Amino acid sequence: MTFTWSLDPLVQKNLPKEVIVSVLEDIDFFRIVFVIFIILSLVYPIAHRILKRFVKNYDAIDSSAKRMVVLHHAVEAVILTVATPLFTYYMVKASLTIHDNDEDPISILADIKLDVRNIFLLCMLFITLYMYELSSRYESPRVVLIIHHLMAILDGFLVITFPTSIMLKTCSVLVYSICFEAATFAGLFMYRMYPLNKWTPRMIMSGIVIFGVTRPIQLLWVGAAAFGSWGDSYHVKWQAILQFTLTCFFTIIQVWSLTINFGIWGRSCAKINMHQANMNRKTFSRKPTDQTHHTSSSEEEGDGILDDNMDDYEDSFEEFVAFLKQPVRRTSIVVRQASFVRLASMRDLRCSMRDLRGICVDAIIEEELESEDENKADLPPLEKNQV
Repeated sequence: MTFTWSLDPLVQKNLPKEVIVSVLEDIDFFRIVFVIFIILSLVYPIAHRILKRFVKNYDAIDSSAKRMVVLHHAVEAVILTVATPLFTYYMVKASLTIHDNDEDPISILADIKLDVRNIFLLCMLFITLYMYELSSRYESPRVVLIIHHLMAILDGFLVITFPTSIMLKTCSVLVYSICFEAATFAGLFMYRMYPLNKWTPRMIMSGIVIFGVTRPIQLLWVGAAAFGSWGDSYHVKWQAILQFTLTCFFTIIQVWSLTINFGIWGRSCAKINMHQANMNRKTFSRKPTDQTHHTSSSEEEGDGILDDNMDDYEDSFEEFVAFLKQPVRRTSIVVRQASFVRLASMRDLRCSMRDLRGICVDAIIEEELESEDENKADLPPLEKNQV
């Protein structure tokens, strides 16, 4: 079987209604649809177990609604990625190819029916994903998502209600465009599960680019299918207008969602930059000073401050205060011990540099007062006449 590439099937050719109805009346078609329902019903619990076992952040989510959103993003990203090459093959073959006239018409018709059936099955797969997502968003429903998914499901129902060529071509294009949301769902999943991974903002931006480029193509494709064969006898004009209007509605919502994804990309970049800055600051604070300083038994015990066990912190802190009272090269000692105190108290005590300076000043004042008392004790007692 040979065929050539052309835009004529997309723009001008229409299938008779009887061909589409024969596909929907095939019992094998409904058997495969039933198998799709069973497989998807098993995919979600299996994916939940896998994520809970191997992804720590997923198991740490305390809200069941947020966990369900992450699960949907993971399942949709995988299914759309796997289905994209298959859907692309059947869409290109059905919309952009012309069979040779020398071939047997029966074989050509059988080949067309097979392509139409496979397109229907993939459409049912994606519509089932939308149904599962709608049914699981009962805790935190979003109005825009509910409207978008309901309109998409009802548009698929129109193909069964009005099995015409224009409904098949336009609806299949709209469902096929969902394939290019795989990178978007993968980016949202990584944003929740791997927020500090350097590939997370890259995946989100790739989803934005792919999604943004394919939306105008979707609008042009549906417009060509809706108005290209306006005068054909199989062409139903009100269905063409309805499908193009729905496509404009879906495109507006999808373009608006790009602004949300762009904001998520900005927050992802900010998180990674902030984390990198904190890591650099911690690395700099751990570097030893180049100045030489006095070494004592209390300084050697200062390493214990880095221990996360807060029971040992109080003793170490008292040693640090006592060590500050020693009148030997206080500058370098304070610099080194300050980094230890800040690291040890960052989580619970939140010790600030202002408090640390106050500790230093108190130690210096106390030392000066002690030195004055010692000087007074060394002075000879005054005579009465001197008084």
